[in-house]
Amino acid sequence: MVMTNTMDIHKIMIFPERNIGFTETERKLSEICDKTFLKLWTWTSLYNDEGIKKNKKGNEICDLLVYYSNTIVIFSDKEVVYTEQVEKHLPEEDGTSIAWKRWKRRAVDSSVKQIEGAESWIRRHYDRIYFTEKCLATEKFPFINSANINQLKIYRVAIANGCPYPLYLGNGVGDGIITGCRDRHGNYIHVFDGLTIETLTQELSSVNEFVSYLEEKERIEREGFFINYEKLKELDLLATYLLSPSPTRCAGFYFNEDGFKIENFNELNNASDYLVGKQEDRVSIIFDDLIECISAQFVKGKVICTGFT
Repeated sequence: MVMTNTMDIHKIMIFPERNIGFTETERKLSEICDKTFLKLWTWTSLYNDEGIKKNKKGNEICDLLVYYSNTIVIFSDKEVVYTEQVEKHLPEEDGTSIAWKRWKRRAVDSSVKQIEGAESWIRRHYDRIYFTEKCLATEKFPFINSANINQLKIYRVAIANGCPYPLYLGNGVGDGIITGCRDRHGNYIHVFDGLTIETLTQELSSVNEFVSYLEEKERIEREGFFINYEKLKELDLLATYLLSPSPTRCAGFYFNEDGFKIENFNELNNASDYLVGKQEDRVSIIFDDLIECISAQFVKGKVICTGFT
């Protein structure tokens, strides 16, 4: 029996270095995740091997993917310039302008198609997903496999940038209102702009809280919550979620209770419960930093051995 030196470091790469994205929007999304709890669970620009034979490189599956405890969040991120011609801003018979329709088609609808394609590939070819476009056998994405593929919970997020005003939820008709965005299979698509996704990842303190928010939002959408509002800001919805917990219940949207109201995100700092929660979150940041440090060294293969061999 030989005791190993506790300072021995095995510099064997377990996973390749994370991609930071190739487009400006991909890099920005990656930077947002790197500054938050999502850093440990995100992978930018994963690839399939569909184009290897013809082009000698794989095809990008999605802009960013989060994998956490049999849960996947698929991100598609688009930056589309909003047309400024005056005549294209005039509303048509359906209450929306040509400019809005054109922007939505390129910034939102195209993301929905990409997300749908990514999900299809993951479900059908989970063993053909790679970290780099070379699609080497040693660079396979290991977290999705035959043991968990049928248990995966999938969420879908489209980041749409370039619109000159906020995106809204609700049953109204007009530029900026995203109503019940779904793919061809009826799966709900969360549509955020860059500011909103950045705020969400700052205010929700863990990946579990982020996923729980997406789940709760999908639940109330199925129950017809948004038809009660013509125009609702996502960040006000977030504020309502953050201020909902009590000693007898967890975070959620309790819209069937008496006295339920939509909170104003800009007034969060005036809420004592919110301020107490933010203070408590500061303690967890220390542990988050420690976990991030250890995980980063593990991924790089810099593992300190302290046992016996």
